[in-house]
Amino acid sequence: MNTVVKIEPLGLDAIPFQEASLDIWDKKYRLTAKDGAPIDRTMDDTYKRVARALADVEHEDVREHWN
Repeated sequence: MNTVVKIEPLGLDAIPFQEASLDIWDKKYRLTAKDGAPIDRTMDDTYKRVARALADVEHEDVREHWN
């Protein structure tokens, strides 16, 4: 049986991060310059940076799939 299921968006706003989550990201995962200036402005910037680094080690034929 082939059935197409249409997924309806819930219309929910993004759930805000908890203060502890932001603190951990800022101290442990956020990329900063040697002088302490943040390079990753948001968590999304961190996700993109890590994804790009992971894609860069893939073979060129499949790299575009991951970028």
